[in-house]
Amino acid sequence: MSNPCSRCAKLSIESLLDLARIDFTAHTFSKEAFFKHHKSFDDLEDAAREGCDLCRLVLESFQRAPCPDEDPWEWPDEWIEDTEFRPEDRSGTMYSIAKGLQVSDIKLCLNATHLYSGQGFEDAQVFDEILV
Repeated sequence: MSNPCSRCAKLSIESLLDLARIDFTAHTFSKEAFFKHHKSFDDLEDAAREGCDLCRLVLESFQRAPCPDEDPWEWPDEWIEDTEFRPEDRSGTMYSIAKGLQVSDIKLCLNATHLYSGQGFEDAQVFDEILV
């Protein structure tokens, strides 16, 4: 990763696995064991602007995930494919919702998509997704 921010420099698969060993339930964001990535969405944007690839990926995922619902209960399954996507036009996206939150800290934890909801760490064969 080129020019990782201070938080991403401390992130490793091993640290995410250690956290999953403490508290993991498939398809559920841990309330206890997660990686504290950034204190706010603004901090994430600053790190992305300064060249952190992972922060840019997370930010663009929020910017390109359409969400017409102002109070979504799950992440949308679509993606804005427009090659002329303009980051300044973010209304109706997960980004616009995240920017409107009073508490917008960024946290990361692992998921295993092959598991049924509710299965635990010992059932996982592979962790193939990072929940944000």
